[in-house]
Amino acid sequence: SFHFIGWLVNGLPEGLCSVRWADGSEYHGEFADGEMLGYGRYIFADGLEFRGDFKNGIPGHGLLYPADDIRRLADYEYSSPETPLWNMLPHQLIHQEMIEMPVPRFIWTKADCLAAVKAVPGTGPDGHTFLHISTVTAQLVWARPIYADQPLWNAAECRGKIVAILRGPKAPAPPCNYSIKLYHAQEAGAVGVIFVDYDSFAAFTVVPRVENGPICRGGPILAVRIPCFLTLNKLAGVLQEGASHTLMLAQGVPAHVPAGWKIGFIFCRWQEHRRLMSKDEERKLMSDFFSERKHERAEENELLQDRLENLRLGVNFLGDKEFVGGGVLDSLNFAKQDERAPPPKTRSGTVTQAMLAKVTSQKKAKELSDKADAAYEILGGLVQGALGSMTGELAALQVVETARSYTPSRQRPESQDDGDTGRKRVPVRNTKRSHSQPRERASKSDFSSYQSDAGPESSPAPNRRVKFQDDGKEGDGDKATGLRDERLKLLARLTQLESENQILRQQQSSQSSTISSLFTSPASSSRIAAASPKPEWL
Repeated sequence: SFHFIGWLVNGLPEGLCSVRWADGSEYHGEFADGEMLGYGRYIFADGLEFRGDFKNGIPGHGLLYPADDIRRLADYEYSSPETPLWNMLPHQLIHQEMIEMPVPRFIWTKADCLAAVKAVPGTGPDGHTFLHISTVTAQLVWARPIYADQPLWNAAECRGKIVAILRGPKAPAPPCNYSIKLYHAQEAGAVGVIFVDYDSFAAFTVVPRVENGPICRGGPILAVRIPCFLTLNKLAGVLQEGASHTLMLAQGVPAHVPAGWKIGFIFCRWQEHRRLMSKDEERKLMSDFFSERKHERAEENELLQDRLENLRLGVNFLGDKEFVGGGVLDSLNFAKQDERAPPPKTRSGTVTQAMLAKVTSQKKAKELSDKADAAYEILGGLVQGALGSMTGELAALQVVETARSYTPSRQRPESQDDGDTGRKRVPVRNTKRSHSQPRERASKSDFSSYQSDAGPESSPAPNRRVKFQDDGKEGDGDKATGLRDERLKLLARLTQLESENQILRQQQSSQSSTISSLFTSPASSSRIAAASPKPEWL
């Protein structure tokens, strides 16, 4: 249906008026002789909005606000002359030559207000209260129609917001009191109302009043529930539609304020608009976002295909896990720890303290948790030391085996089978000799395996090539010398590992005593130490 709010002169709209057509489009602005003239606001049914100048119903310069909140500089006087807005095609409304102008940030603003008093008819001055006044913060929206003298056209948009309503209309138009305006705002779901005076030269002279009861004779009943204030027309620029505003009473009343007045404020803090990017920047950002997501999905799909292929071929991809590969304590071994591994997100002490706090005080829980953390660190050191000792012993055994493998068979006695166990034992030569046994002299045949290049009677020179017989094979003297040197180096390394192993054993003994001192008394520690034998690996 068609709705009209405003003046009619000779049956034609005149002055500030509001019109709503049957298709849902609206116009709020100036009229002259029934034509749109001056500044106005035309709202299409789909939310597209033009704010600018009109001349005989034809739009000129202004800003176009599409539903995506990107303002565009419009100049229809040159792009589409003599064409009303409602007759323009989509490519005429928005075209490539338009300059995009992102909506600016909301700035800090503040305006003085006068709280509206709630009156109960028939009770006199004693029934005037301000109990409905409270501090409220919400987005601000202007009422449509601007006088709110009938149910709001944008009621869905006003729900949960502060609604700005223009006072009036001015005489000789029929009056519309504050109670009617407040009733329509409350019915739309507003949480607060700010009335704006229509006179730009007006000042605060009287306290606005809203009354509980019927808004007109035989009309609906108003029950004032939300705060409402009045501000001056010259301060209307403070109100920024779409921004979050706060309505509140002042903490004190200045001395020059008449008795019974309640001064308040409406202010808007500095804040970002919900969008500050142009349409092209938004498209680029979304394109980059979807491109990154597409790349991630491709990588995930590739990993999934690899897993499926491994399952199809029977490949056990759990074999490299610590709990499957047999290295359960590898994560505690300092020689196998990964330096790039991130630290744990939650400390054990935090969990321990939270559990203990349920059965004891916070102070005692923290004390016990600190002791548990200290014991945990010492125990971790003991385990790492033990693993280091075992690693050192294993390395020493490897050195011995390597030394034995490099020892010539002439100097290394033959091993013999140790029964049916499959183990090898080395025969030990009896070096003890009785005094009654004469010392045997080495015969010439004992040295028959060494022959010098100079002749059978000369002894081998230190730096000359010497032939020796090893299991029926001949070799060079330099090779034998190199093997002996390698054996000496390995034996020296074995000695160094044994000394390091001894140091680790001593450190473990001292740390073990520290753990006992944390959780037991000295007497009980000595009893435990006497009763418990020391483990072999310590």
